[in-house]
Amino acid sequence: MNDKTLKALEFDKIISKISEYAFSDEAKEEITDLRPTDNVYLIKDKLNELDELIRFSSSYADIPIYGYKINKDIISRATKDGLLINEDFINIAKSIKCAVMVKKHILSNISDEDNFDILLDYADNIEDLSFLQKEIDRVIIDSEAISDKASSTLYDIRRNIKNTNNKIREKLNSIINSKTYQKYLSENIVTIRYSRYVVPVKSEYRGEVKGIVHDTSQSGATLFIEPEAIVNLNNKLKELEVEEQKEIEVILRILSNKIKENASNLNVNENILLYLDVLNAKSRFSIKNDYHKPKISSDEEIVLKSARHPLIEMNKAVPSNIILDKDHRALIITGPNTGGKTVTLKTVGLCSLLFQSGLFIPANDGSRLPIYEKIFADIGDNQSIAQSLSTFSGHMTNIVDIVNSANDKTLVLLDELCVGTDPTEGSSIAISIIDNLKNIGARIFSTTHYSEIKEYAIVKKNVMNASVEFDVETLSPTYRLILGIPGKSNAFEISKKLGLKDSIIRDAKKYLTEDNREVEDLIKELNEKAVKVEEEKTQIDRLLRENKELNERLESEKAYIEENKSKIMMEASLKAKDIIAAAKRDSKELINRLNKINIPKNVNANNTKFKEEAENIKKQIKEKEELLNSYIPSHELKKEGNNKNRKEDFKVGEEVYIKSLDQYASILGFDNKSNVFIQAGIIKTKIPISKIEHSNKEKEHIKKTAVKFSNTKAKTIDTSIDIRGMYSDDAILKVEKYLDDAYLANLKMVTIIHGKGTGVLKNAVQDLLKHHSYVKKYRFGSLNEGGDGATIVTLK
Repeated sequence: MNDKTLKALEFDKIISKISEYAFSDEAKEEITDLRPTDNVYLIKDKLNELDELIRFSSSYADIPIYGYKINKDIISRATKDGLLINEDFINIAKSIKCAVMVKKHILSNISDEDNFDILLDYADNIEDLSFLQKEIDRVIIDSEAISDKASSTLYDIRRNIKNTNNKIREKLNSIINSKTYQKYLSENIVTIRYSRYVVPVKSEYRGEVKGIVHDTSQSGATLFIEPEAIVNLNNKLKELEVEEQKEIEVILRILSNKIKENASNLNVNENILLYLDVLNAKSRFSIKNDYHKPKISSDEEIVLKSARHPLIEMNKAVPSNIILDKDHRALIITGPNTGGKTVTLKTVGLCSLLFQSGLFIPANDGSRLPIYEKIFADIGDNQSIAQSLSTFSGHMTNIVDIVNSANDKTLVLLDELCVGTDPTEGSSIAISIIDNLKNIGARIFSTTHYSEIKEYAIVKKNVMNASVEFDVETLSPTYRLILGIPGKSNAFEISKKLGLKDSIIRDAKKYLTEDNREVEDLIKELNEKAVKVEEEKTQIDRLLRENKELNERLESEKAYIEENKSKIMMEASLKAKDIIAAAKRDSKELINRLNKINIPKNVNANNTKFKEEAENIKKQIKEKEELLNSYIPSHELKKEGNNKNRKEDFKVGEEVYIKSLDQYASILGFDNKSNVFIQAGIIKTKIPISKIEHSNKEKEHIKKTAVKFSNTKAKTIDTSIDIRGMYSDDAILKVEKYLDDAYLANLKMVTIIHGKGTGVLKNAVQDLLKHHSYVKKYRFGSLNEGGDGATIVTLK
């Protein structure tokens, strides 16, 4: 792509903004080196990758790409048997940790139903090198220190060093605390000179303290002497320190070899991290700035919906619909200065460059762009001071290059074509240039003030006029682009608004030709109509958008009801069953009370007291039966209404079951209206024959037990189970029982909390879930669900 174009459109500035969202310096550099391409397959792949990551980040969270380093040079040194240092290992460990974290984040969030194949491939290709990170962490404490436990030999050496140091200090302390030596010392301290322990001795007592002089004070009054009593210990200490360094080198060599052995996987992981870092930066930038995925235009049409200039702040940019359909090869944009003509050119150019760089664009969904082999722009004053070229000459030099290089797959952006010379000659040359580019097959966007070019665009079928709107009342541009209508200079209106005398304006209009006046009046009328149409279109778009939002809300509510219909019905059914069960219990208690009434033999059965109590109980039983009927679901009533029980199916004296009362009774007889007389205990009553069933006590007992179990479980089963701290076998037994209960209770989703720890419980749980008949799918928890310390299970 032409470097002049990239510079003229300030492509580097927008790319620099995107790079700020990357973590590593290498990723920032890759983004700033990004250039447009005309390879359709590469553009498609880049757009699809970016689209997938944006969908993933919007559904879950940004991929956690941070805290890593690109260690290609370090890894390369290890493969050549170089000895790595602490800082090298620390950087490698950071990258391993980040890679594992990215892999887990992607895999734990993607389910079978999700369409994230690209991210899934990246995650699958990341090699889990946690074992290597753990080994580095075990050996390396920081950039300066190696752990004592890096090897048993190092541990022993350092223990000997510590013991030797202690012995030296003990001997030195005995010397400086001795009354004999105290008078010889400048200070009662132990210090170090040239890595040897020494004591400060007054120079005049040199002969009183036997040992080796290692240093002298600046004044010469003090000698730093290594007492003879510790020379051997100091020598031993030096030997041990040499051994320590040798052992550290052995340890680092072993660790360097492990890096060498895993170099290929380390490089693959870091390449993926770098690639995802770049992709993540593009994604975060697009989401933050409301960029959208453009489609590839197969018919050469340019359709930019509510497009904004990328370098203008989002809250200040005025969106414009920019369209150049397949029937037009050129768009001529006219209007006042500072009205937004150049901004429109740059918006088209930058959107095309971003699109062909595999990036989203600052325009709404539904935008389409063709893929160009070449994009040229002549924008601004490109005159060369060194070459002493005029404004016209500077532009023309650039335009000559464009005309000579353009083909039928070229986009050309021309700002104020042929300005800076005689208007008549300039407009003629400009029209000829546009014609030449059209004939080649290029697509052209050009701004102009020349009336001749406006008229040319009106006459030519494959050239379209457009204008930037100007508010004459406020003397300011609105920056809205109006397609199909040429712009006005508004010189008369602006002059009048600024206070120029009416008489001067009237005289000025006299110098306009009749044709000019007619054209200006026509343009004014067309502009007014276009504004009105645009306002009506905006209102229609708003109504359509509101209607779409309403439909989406209704569809969402409908989907929720459909999805939760069974749950709502179950809750209602459980509530009804509870009420029915309570009513049945009350009825049975009332019947039992009747059966237990002890009527004395010497008392008439019609005795008022007993009669009133019996009647009262019968009345309560009837009320309970009505309550039961009111809570029987409609489909049950329908079943009961369709009950085809006949008198012939039963016989007097037979024991039957009354479902509504959960009670057994004996048949006493039948009437002529499909009713049956029954006796339950001492109660005799008449009920419809449809309410009785043949007795089957065993079947009813099983059924009641099952219902009771289901209701109880539904009320008591929790939606999560915590097995942290348990032995693996005990935990699995507990989880299996919990899944049985949860399934019977119709729970759809449960959480198994196993913690992170060593991973034993987590692996055991997931091994169980892989083949469990009740399990539909499972995944690790998200960050707010406990991460990989919890497994979320969806039941069938």
